[in-house]
Amino acid sequence: MKKNVLKWVGRIGATLLTTIVILVAGLYCVMAMLAWGPSKVAKKQFIMSLQETGELGFMANWFCSQEEIKEENSVKDTTDITDSSLVVIGGETNEDEEDLYVVDIKGEAYSGKLMIVKDPSRLFVGTVPEFKLEKGWTVSEIAQRYDAIAGINGGEFVDSTPQTAMPIGLVMVDGNVLNGNPNETYHVTGITFDNKLVMGNMTAAKAQELGVRDCVNASSDIGPFLVINGEAQDVDGVGGGLNPRTAIGQRADGAILLLVVDGRQVTSLGASFSDLQDIMLQYGAVNASAMDGGTSTQMYYDGEVINKPYSPTGPRTLPTAFLISKDGNGDYMPDMNNKANNNNNFFKKLSAFKRFLIIYAAVLVVLIALGLVLLHSFLKDYESGRPANTMDTLVTHIEKGDVGEWIDKCGLLSEFETQQIVTDYFNDIFTGKQISYKKKAGEYSESKPVYVLYADNDKIASVSLDESKKNMHKFTEWKISSIDFNVNAKDNHAVNVMVPKGSRVELNGVSVSESYITGESEVDLCKHIGDYVNVPLNEVYEISGLFAAPQVKVYSGDKELETELEKSGYVAYYPGDESLLEEETPHILLIAEDYGKYMINRGSLKTLSSYMIGTAREYMSDIPAIDVYLIGRTFTYNTADESVSNFRKYSDDCYSCDVDYKLNVKWSSGSTTYDIALTYIFVKQDSEWMLADFRIR
Repeated sequence: MKKNVLKWVGRIGATLLTTIVILVAGLYCVMAMLAWGPSKVAKKQFIMSLQETGELGFMANWFCSQEEIKEENSVKDTTDITDSSLVVIGGETNEDEEDLYVVDIKGEAYSGKLMIVKDPSRLFVGTVPEFKLEKGWTVSEIAQRYDAIAGINGGEFVDSTPQTAMPIGLVMVDGNVLNGNPNETYHVTGITFDNKLVMGNMTAAKAQELGVRDCVNASSDIGPFLVINGEAQDVDGVGGGLNPRTAIGQRADGAILLLVVDGRQVTSLGASFSDLQDIMLQYGAVNASAMDGGTSTQMYYDGEVINKPYSPTGPRTLPTAFLISKDGNGDYMPDMNNKANNNNNFFKKLSAFKRFLIIYAAVLVVLIALGLVLLHSFLKDYESGRPANTMDTLVTHIEKGDVGEWIDKCGLLSEFETQQIVTDYFNDIFTGKQISYKKKAGEYSESKPVYVLYADNDKIASVSLDESKKNMHKFTEWKISSIDFNVNAKDNHAVNVMVPKGSRVELNGVSVSESYITGESEVDLCKHIGDYVNVPLNEVYEISGLFAAPQVKVYSGDKELETELEKSGYVAYYPGDESLLEEETPHILLIAEDYGKYMINRGSLKTLSSYMIGTAREYMSDIPAIDVYLIGRTFTYNTADESVSNFRKYSDDCYSCDVDYKLNVKWSSGSTTYDIALTYIFVKQDSEWMLADFRIR
């Protein structure tokens, strides 16, 4: 009997040991898959989740060095301090919005609560009665001490067992410094006497200078700034692992946003700092900061903790909390194929239990292997379903110098640009510079991701993404819908080309069809000649979707027209006519010289007017006949450096040109030179060229 009992105890023990060994090995394989599998973001989230979990932090070093952890997952701090002018309390607010309410927050890997408080004056910092290295208070206890309606956990504190009532860094209440070295700079989040959220690296003196009423400290790796002055901050990589998180923010209308995300649970793995940033941007935060999270994450409301803190021993104790006073009348309203070889002689010789153990172990191994295959597929789809994955791919192609080919495959390449043109353009911008991207504050959303592409610190382009498809695991895969280089209003590669009516336009050697014509306009120089001839017209082409500034050529028949780039776009000029120019030059110079004679009282208006009709004649009659400088002088004169340029033939009965010469006047005691610069517009009337309009340049 005893022998049989021992036998069964041994068998049970062997089975359990086998199970444990295989499960531990399987767990390690799962962790290895997360760390070295197909998803870079899963790796970063996994490693940082371990790193941020005090009990399991050592395991992160199994898969990554400390240098790699810091390099890939650190949060880049900022020197910016919030601009209080961006917050106008009570401005452009929704009057139907409740004074205080809570919404459920859901993500792919997390759930949480967001409390919105319209009146920011209700926010304040609550503390334990005394800061000391003894057990602290829960958020509920601190809130009840102040008779507050709601609250979340606050700043960083000395972490020991039990959790202490000793904060780390600066703590201010009602303008008074309760903790912190006066000369030390701290990573501060607080509220001013003007009820505006303030964030920045500052000393206690600086905080008081800025009018800070209440504040706490949380170092940049624990409570990084998420949004400052409407700009999404750089939380490198995925911005930490998946863990319970706490954050506080403020909208432009002054409303306070209190956010908690549960984590380390089956129903909610947790959020990254990047996830917190997305939520805050989605709900309109112009300033937002993460707080001390993990097991500290708690949201108290109306007598109870309304989130699900991760702590086997109950809510964590701590020294500070952000609280909401009872002023106001808001109510909490939650948003409703291997087989064992049976012919193996060795296997047949084994005992029945050993055969069972082998089969049992094999089944476990197969199940774990199948699980790893499924996990690999899941991670692969998860990685491809991140909007940032599309941006990473763009950055990779820019760095490899084949971005043109990739943009072509994305369907973004216009008919007027080649892959090489686009590649060369990107190379010119990014060569020797660090390529990065950030979410575009004010435009980014989960359904319509928009990023800003950077070369070093220069904003280069705004990149918009659209949904491409759902993959096997129902993750949304993204594609680039547009790349807008007008992000700083410096480069606009949407091209306008104004050309003589009937001209042919080429962009980068490709003919532009008439479908790109958006309108036509009169040639400005010829607007006043409509009584005699048809006013010449220009056509306007508009071509968008270009990456690089194009090469523009315009043709009239087989003749290439002179084209210039002006502020409004490209302008092509009407062609010249060498034979007509040669024929008309004596006539043009004669009129110009008679104009000069008239100006010095050596010619008559009657003679000059005989060359003119309409506007030109009327304009000429208003010009004084003599420069007052010459009145009373006896002088001689001559002309020099005569030239006719910019000859434009608009039709058989209309042309324009520029005339320039020097009119030298000399008298007994001195001399002067008049620089004559005119633009003439001639029309043909009864086979004779008449001056219909002119301009003094």
